[in-house]
Parts: sequence; C-alpha cells; structure tokens
Amino acid sequence: MNYPIAEHAHSINNIPGRMFTIHAPQEVRCALVHRNQTWKSEGRKVAGYGTNGTMHVEIRFDDDCQNGHQTFAITADIYTDESRRRRDIAAGGCLHEDIERIFPELAPLIKWHLMSTDGPLHYVANTVYHANNKNLVYARDSAVWPEATDEELTSDNLKEMLEARLPCLIAAFRADMERIGFIWL
Repeated sequence: MNYPIAEHAHSINNIPGRMFTIHAPQEVRCALVHRNQTWKSEGRKVAGYGTNGTMHVEIRFDDDCQNGHQTFAITADIYTDESRRRRDIAAGGCLHEDIERIFPELAPLIKWHLMSTDGPLHYVANTVYHANNKNLVYARDSAVWPEATDEELTSDNLKEMLEARLPCLIAAFRADMERIGFIWL
C-alpha cells in the first residue's frame, strides 16, 4: 500500500480541508499504528466568542498518544480578532455542540469521539458505571448506543449485551473511518 506523506487537500463529508502528514505504519507497543493522521477543516464563521470568530474542526485517527491504538477525536479551535492578536485561540477542544451547529455535516462523526480500533474508551466500565448511577444519557454515549432502551441499560445482562454488540460497533466505526479517508490497520 502506498501511504501519502505530504499534506494534501481532502474533503470529509463535502467539507474542504487539509489532510496532514500520514506516516507509514510504526510499531508501538507491539502494534502497527499510524502515528499521525489529522484533517483540518476550512474555517467557518461562528458567533459568541468575539469579533470575527472562525471555527476550524480537527479530526484525528492516529496513535498520537503512543499507546498502540489508533483513536478517533473530533475537536475544534475558534479564532477571533482578539485571539489572533495574542497568537492564541479564543476557545478549543470538544466543542461538539458548536461543531454540530456550525458543521452539521460532521455531526454523525461525533459519536465516535474517543473510539479506538478496539472499541470506545473504557467501553464496558464507563457504560456500566453510568447505567448503575442511572445517568442513562451518559451510558448511551459511553456505549455509542443511542437507541438503547432504559430496560437494556438497566438489565442485569448489560455487560454481556455490550460485549456481544462490540464487533458490529467496531465494524461500523471502521467503515466510517475508511469512508472519510483514514487508513485503518
């Protein structure tokens, strides 16, 4: 397989942007991973942060953490006239509600935030914790299972149900990553 090395134009869900350095796979903790697969969107106007606010979305699917797993993250940076003068950002990070509002084309990808090639971050533990504390909204988010019923999330068999659905969840995640142009190892 040929791996692009240089920055290049790339669109995700019809949003123009730039894909940045994609290195050939590297071995990290006995696993082959891509250490850098990052896409940055065009800028779009955003209100509420300062004068001439512009949002840029960054999507990563790589092993920047060097833990042997490629992990997906979708974050944003907001620049304003004031922040540009400071050579800084006005806001940044998991601005998912703003991303949904300003870049609705990317909203379907937000569910994958912090998902790695082996599943959501602390998939079973986080889901069970939130379900046991009756925060079923967080439990659904942790499980990437928006259609889960209250009965399913409070079931005595929750762990088994989560483990049973994990292969299909990973397959759907992989399909989305490959569809938007990231390399899965």
